[in-house]
Amino acid sequence: MSFQPYSAQDNDEESPSRLNGVHSDEPRPEKRKRTSKDDPQGPSCSLCRRRKAKCSRDQPCGTCIKLGAECIYDQEKSKPGMRAGAIETLTQRLTYLLVATLENMFIGQGVLWQQIWNSIKQPNTQQYGQTPDSHPEISIQQMASDVRRHLTELPLSEIGQQVDSVVEGLQPGNTFDGTNKHRPKNTPSLQHQVNLGDLPPDDLVDSMNAPELRAQYSTCCRQTVILASMESFSVENLQAMTICAFDIIGSGRGPSAWSIVGSMSRTVEQLRLSTEEEETQSHQSRSKALIERVAFLPPASTWAEVEERRRIFWNVFLMDRFCSICTGWNLSLTSADVTRRLPCEGAIWETGEPSQTPTPYFGISTRSHDREKDYLPATRDTEDGQASLGGFAFCIEATESLSLVTSFFLQYRVDFKEVHEVQRWLMRFKQLDLRLVQWKFFLPEKWRKACQFNNDGNLDPNLVLAHIAHNTAVVLLHQGLAYPPAEWQSLPVRLPSASSAETCQVAADEVATIAEQFLGHSHVLISPQFSFCLFVCGKMLLTHAAYYQSALTSSFDSVISSLEEISRRWNGEQPPARANLASKFCSRLKKARIEGSGSVDIREAFSERQDAIPSSRNADVSFRNTGLQRMSTSNEVTVPGALDGEIGINGTQTESPESISLAFPPLPLSFQMGSATHDSIFASQAKSGNDMGEVIGTDMNMAGNCLDFYDLSEQTFLPAERVTATASLVNDVFWLDAFAPAIQELMKLSGTPGLSLSVATKNQPVYHANYGFRDLQNRLPVTEETIFPVCSLAKGLSAAAMGILVDQGIASWEMLVKDATPSFHPNDRYLYNNTTLADIYNHRSGMSSCGNLVSGCEGNILIGKYDCMRVVNHQTLVPAHLGSFAYDSTAYDACDESFKSLSGTSLNDFLQQQVFAEVGLRRTFMKPPPSDTDNVTESHNALDDGTPWCIPGPKLGQDGIGCGSGGLRSCAADLIELYTCFLQSFNHERQRGQTSTPGSPLKQVSKIMSPHVSMLSTERGEVSYGLGWVRVQLPNTLGHIGLNSRLMPQAMPVIGKGVDEELILYHQGTLTGAIASVILIPRTESVVLVMSNSLSLTDVPDWVSQMVLEEIMDVPIKDRTDFIAYAKTSIAINLGWYDRVVQGLTQGQPRTIKPHRPLESYKGRYVDENRVFSVVVTAKEGVLFWAFQGLDSERYKLTHYDGDTFTWLQPRNDLSRRGRWVLGNDNDPSFWKIEFGVDEHGSVNKLLWRHDPSLDPIVYSR
Repeated sequence: MSFQPYSAQDNDEESPSRLNGVHSDEPRPEKRKRTSKDDPQGPSCSLCRRRKAKCSRDQPCGTCIKLGAECIYDQEKSKPGMRAGAIETLTQRLTYLLVATLENMFIGQGVLWQQIWNSIKQPNTQQYGQTPDSHPEISIQQMASDVRRHLTELPLSEIGQQVDSVVEGLQPGNTFDGTNKHRPKNTPSLQHQVNLGDLPPDDLVDSMNAPELRAQYSTCCRQTVILASMESFSVENLQAMTICAFDIIGSGRGPSAWSIVGSMSRTVEQLRLSTEEEETQSHQSRSKALIERVAFLPPASTWAEVEERRRIFWNVFLMDRFCSICTGWNLSLTSADVTRRLPCEGAIWETGEPSQTPTPYFGISTRSHDREKDYLPATRDTEDGQASLGGFAFCIEATESLSLVTSFFLQYRVDFKEVHEVQRWLMRFKQLDLRLVQWKFFLPEKWRKACQFNNDGNLDPNLVLAHIAHNTAVVLLHQGLAYPPAEWQSLPVRLPSASSAETCQVAADEVATIAEQFLGHSHVLISPQFSFCLFVCGKMLLTHAAYYQSALTSSFDSVISSLEEISRRWNGEQPPARANLASKFCSRLKKARIEGSGSVDIREAFSERQDAIPSSRNADVSFRNTGLQRMSTSNEVTVPGALDGEIGINGTQTESPESISLAFPPLPLSFQMGSATHDSIFASQAKSGNDMGEVIGTDMNMAGNCLDFYDLSEQTFLPAERVTATASLVNDVFWLDAFAPAIQELMKLSGTPGLSLSVATKNQPVYHANYGFRDLQNRLPVTEETIFPVCSLAKGLSAAAMGILVDQGIASWEMLVKDATPSFHPNDRYLYNNTTLADIYNHRSGMSSCGNLVSGCEGNILIGKYDCMRVVNHQTLVPAHLGSFAYDSTAYDACDESFKSLSGTSLNDFLQQQVFAEVGLRRTFMKPPPSDTDNVTESHNALDDGTPWCIPGPKLGQDGIGCGSGGLRSCAADLIELYTCFLQSFNHERQRGQTSTPGSPLKQVSKIMSPHVSMLSTERGEVSYGLGWVRVQLPNTLGHIGLNSRLMPQAMPVIGKGVDEELILYHQGTLTGAIASVILIPRTESVVLVMSNSLSLTDVPDWVSQMVLEEIMDVPIKDRTDFIAYAKTSIAINLGWYDRVVQGLTQGQPRTIKPHRPLESYKGRYVDENRVFSVVVTAKEGVLFWAFQGLDSERYKLTHYDGDTFTWLQPRNDLSRRGRWVLGNDNDPSFWKIEFGVDEHGSVNKLLWRHDPSLDPIVYSR
């Protein structure tokens, strides 16, 4: 392409030819040369020169008047070089070339809107299709603005007339009528093309604020497509009809689509899309017929075309099944006409290359005139061909199961007075139940999780719908048996109501969870079947709450939120002209929650109008699908409709097709009782024989004349064997393993030789990931059976043990400690008379702490078992801590002693018998495990260079000392079970307002995990402490009682940004040689447990647990935390500890240092006032030493500081090698100083040491 010199005619603002639809490749008119005589005297204004436009030389000139610009004439000649505006001109020219290209691409729309503009501006003088000769300088942007302004002022009807008149005036030879190889081959005419393309641009419609215009053209296009599809047979028309039916159903106009679905079902059979071509050809080659059927389609030429036709058929099949499920009508596609392979996996389909293994055939159901001869199609119980299957195929299988539940079981008529008929009906139940179990069992491993990410990082909507449809089938199958009406109590057959109710609850919870996670990760338009399944599960949850007089679970709120999100997507950005299917389902569930069962009938869900349930005649048509009879004998029945009133209709069907009510599925009959029609589901009225206890009693205690239903089949299944589960992110091994590099980097930086990560969520297998070694020297790896010290995680168990006594009435949380145990008699009278058990469990007693006195080197405990309460009683009141949170582990010994006095047994023995054995924990102890216990981790302290140094493990819990505050040892396999029990008990108690949970040994868990005292003041949300548990409302900071928050209390990251608020329960444990962290998420019943075997340079379990938490909460990538960076910062702070202490000591040292006394004068044993703790001072070779409790392992060198003051500070590596704790209050320089006192005679008689910066120094007398 040769370069053309730029002139004024190249500018689109000056040249009308481009606006008039002249193609850029057409020859341009010859340009006229300009001569000096054409121009008036004098230079052009600066704007005209810059735009290379003809200037009138007036003041102002015509161009400046038109553009509203200031007209300036420069008298001096411009300097040589790049002229002003040259760069802008080149940029504009590139823009014009781009506009020209786009106009050529959409030349038809350009001409169309050009002519609309002409018709608006010159209706009397201009013929459509001609080029205007006025306004030659107007721009496309100005024209579009004028069109918008003018159309906004027109009534909707006139806008249509303007467009229609233009369409009629278009000439067939215009350029936008060109062919396109991507256009459907059967597009009938130019008129259809225009109707599909004449909708104004979105921004124009939006600016006009006219959603009616969009709806009008959408209706016009849909009707055109439907009419065209009826006139001729083609695959393309079938595709278009499928899209139309999808839109109609999802928009809440289901009855309008039933005839379309029926037509499509017939069309696929007429086009022979219901059978494989290989089957047809094979049959024709073996046999001949005198009359062959008419063939509309030629054989497919490629594998891609074969697969395309196969997928079209299965889409129509899904529509047919959905129509049948919702209406109770007969199936249109049965096994008599269908012989089809399942579609292949989407990834194979996208490649366009056939799979090496063909997909298997799928047998579908049939319908005989004799219902007794109905049979279930064979299931796909082998692995043949399933390697080529994907989410779409499994969605087809699950939808067929859903259809079978309705047609084979729920629509089966039965006389419940006849035992034989009831048995036959229940045998159908068992057949379907087994089929659902088999479907889940034979799912390939990679497809067993609903929210499974593809290789491109997206969720497969077909796979998600498959799992949701399967679980909904489980709900529909079991709900009739789970919530039977009162008269069923006298049936001669015992029903498994309790187990079916549990199955329904689990399945509905999973559907709610899957939907919530899918909608959070995917933003596509959602299938109507998705909404239908949510509605079925939502009304089942209402039924369960009403039947058992219990509170609704959080899953119901999740269902409502999901339906609202689906409705929002169907409405789009424009205001909705009418309610859609999801919004109708949602409104009925909300209304039923308040008013009762009538509002939840699905038969009105697709109705255009506010129709009521039909009279008894029509009601029988609707309710007979369950095989049950409605109890009401009224000739006219009314229920709350779609809007605000109630309308009753007679038995004769006289309504338009748009108002046809759906026939299936109603609520279980127990929820349709006449006495419960308009009652609130939360009404606390009695139900005859319908409480959980009686149902369970019915299952377990049978009268002699009743047939046990389980005798009909030996095989029974647990809910988890029927219900498929969401990947829930936490069980996706791929993403958890993706954390491995970050976890290993944290371990390397911090000096952590071994770490165990475990994650569990509701109804899911537990994921365990183990890193490094439990025994570094012998290279023994960490496993989920490895026992770790988990330190302060014991506090929650200590409170749980007391909770059992509280629930038994033996104790109360507000019981004074002095009343619980006579050994509690602190010197401070306020503490004695006011301290309650709850005050100590939640760290608000105001009692001083002496943790630095209790723990020594090498895990040693520096006090004896009988001295614990003497130490506690010696503590003083710290007014600043009274009523506020002040973490104090020492005081928990008072709780342990109180528990022993109240229960008559030790805390360890009680928990072993009452909790650990009940939950099934085999490797959990509240003291050091027996010496012959295998797979116990070594303990380590990290040196400055990150090298782990092996040290003796902590001895808390030995002889009962520190048992409740830090004596817990366990393995990941045990603790996951324990904390799952905690979560289940917490959710159950909170939802039902109870203090215990059936099957759980834990009591008072909701009280234990409720907020008791605020930990810190923050604008972000709650940060409080319960009884052994921390509560945080995210987004917020975490790790408040761990190592990291001590290192950088003001710089912890905020977790949970960019997502909804989330309640988190957690605790941490830190001792020499071990760190642990556990996080509980009540909403998803998820547990994150991390344990390590080193007091490392940074709290690795804290960072890892928060890392996993962000993934579970699906925190946006941009809001994720760089935990490696935070870890490096905390490590730098940790390693700077020694220098900071030295600096503090140096700054406090006087300029003139007083000499010390002879070292021999300091020697001796010094004892505290309570005579529990002592230090022994010795001198050797001119060096002074002191030793806690006189132990050689606790001896430290003293360095002269000033006068009678000495320091015992040592480098961090030395303290770490000795297994000493070197953080926390140790940061204060006064901790490392001791001062000797003298009597009036000048003799050394005491030693003063401030072990807690908030307290006065302790005086140790010689």
